[in-house]
Amino acid sequence: MKKFVLVAMLFSFCILLLGSCRAPATNQAANVGEEIKKLENKISELEEELRSKELDIKYLKEERDYYRKFIDSVLEKMTEAELREIVQKEWWYTLSIYSKEDKNVRIDFPENGRVVLDKSNFEVVLSEHNAPFPIVDDAIKYKKIYDQVRLRNKTDHIKIMNYDNYEIAVGSGTVVDSVAYIFSNVPRGTDIKIEISDKLQQKLGMESSVLVISVK
Repeated sequence: MKKFVLVAMLFSFCILLLGSCRAPATNQAANVGEEIKKLENKISELEEELRSKELDIKYLKEERDYYRKFIDSVLEKMTEAELREIVQKEWWYTLSIYSKEDKNVRIDFPENGRVVLDKSNFEVVLSEHNAPFPIVDDAIKYKKIYDQVRLRNKTDHIKIMNYDNYEIAVGSGTVVDSVAYIFSNVPRGTDIKIEISDKLQQKLGMESSVLVISVK
């Protein structure tokens, strides 16, 4: 009898032991299931949001195409002079001096074209800017207008007259293209004369076609 009781007790202990071992695994599986369910719900929400965004984009593209067609129909009725006026507002030019030591230092040429610098290392930068969303955006169809407004070869419109120690660097971006004339260790007391074309002079609104940088 005692032997039977002992065996029964050992058997019961084993059942309890096995049950306690399975309980954490069961709980862990339940937690994993909950996390999977949460992720599935989140994926469903994101998919729904994506479908909504795609629909918004579709409508925006249709709206853009509608207005583009309307604008093109208006441009068809405009004169060459009117088209040129629009393109001139969508493409413009700046001529500035930047310090090589501090790129935040920018000096724009005044109307009289004379600038005094206290730096010997600087860049003269001619930049071409264009509107990111132009009204007249067909450069092939309106090539004649573009050619009248834009400076195709920027280096043809600037000539350093009396100083040879400089380098030229060309840069290109989405809405800004530029050509930089890089000067290094210019002796103090030097006057650098820059001749610009009549077309560039007109675009910059300069009083003279000869600009002067005086390094002091």
